[in-house]
Amino acid sequence: MAITTAYKARSDAVPLRSFKTKGRRSAIAGMGVYAPDKIVTNFDLEKVMETSDKWITERTGIRARHFAEPGTTTLELATRAAQSALDNAGLKASDLDMILVGTSSPDGPFPSIACRIQDELDAPGAVAWDLLAACTSFMYGLSTADSYIASERADKVLVIGAEVLSRMLDYSNRGTAVIFGDGAGAAVVTPAPEGAGFLSWCLGSDGRGYEQVTCGNVPLGAYAAKEP
Repeated sequence: MAITTAYKARSDAVPLRSFKTKGRRSAIAGMGVYAPDKIVTNFDLEKVMETSDKWITERTGIRARHFAEPGTTTLELATRAAQSALDNAGLKASDLDMILVGTSSPDGPFPSIACRIQDELDAPGAVAWDLLAACTSFMYGLSTADSYIASERADKVLVIGAEVLSRMLDYSNRGTAVIFGDGAGAAVVTPAPEGAGFLSWCLGSDGRGYEQVTCGNVPLGAYAAKEP
């Protein structure tokens, strides 16, 4: 199976909760990104599924997306983005206290991508774990980093979002297949200068809508659907 949707509008949305940062504030000290070289345009998708550049652009604004080549791992994308963020922040991996990775497409169920990155970057002092919250994983990662810094349990946290979703796409479903691509982004979060930093967080979940976007029975790190 692959990523599918069963969209149904709701009028009784669960209200969001606002969390004000208590303690010292945090801020993003550096950012990094990495995307595979292969670019798949809307016109490429026209050749393998029932859709058009006009249909995709009008509904999503997307004109192209990056796809990883066969054999490229989520770990590779995440590590490249992480190193770029560290360079941008002027820090070494050995400075890190924590590594958080948000992904729905890990290379395997365990060990976590975060632990693998800790090894790849040589950051022995960093505690590391993955977050699974689909599209919101990076935001939850930033919020978690902020909480640890606010409580003075960490000073330098690396937050990464990385996906290789092209191998999970259902090309018979243009509602989802046209949206997703592959890539990674990372941010180094540190204590903020006086008068700056994150002020609060607004988070919410609605488990009643779980059936609207689903992905099941995909062998992690091995599934390879037909690609354009």
